[in-house]
Amino acid sequence: MITFHHLNNSRSQRVLWLLEEFGLLYEIKRYERDPETMLAPESLRAVHPLGKSPVITDRALTLAESGAIVEYLVDRYGEGRLVPAPGTPERLQYTYWLHYAIVIYSGYRLKHSVVAWLSARADSWQILPCYTFVRLSSAYFLV
Repeated sequence: MITFHHLNNSRSQRVLWLLEEFGLLYEIKRYERDPETMLAPESLRAVHPLGKSPVITDRALTLAESGAIVEYLVDRYGEGRLVPAPGTPERLQYTYWLHYAIVIYSGYRLKHSVVAWLSARADSWQILPCYTFVRLSSAYFLV
């Protein structure tokens, strides 16, 4: 059985979707970020040294990073579903879009997180110039 280590406010959803899509048996271990620092709890470091999520454990394998996990699950359990055949131009396009989606989303998510963190502290005169700069530089993401 796969153990799925889920940290709130992470990229875990796409892995969860794929586990469900393939009908795999899995156990979820939930971890909560510290509400003040937004850091992962120390207990997640026992699974991954950097405290990153998502992480899966499948038998003796522990694997982090959502793109790597998706590729692993598709190759190991997909039985040819949801992915073009290896060595084809379609497979290259598939791999491109799989990782492109991660990069685009993570840039937006990072800026959104910074703006949210600064918004909560915007009344501080030390934070205000930084908040204003980030808010203005993020405007195209907020449309």
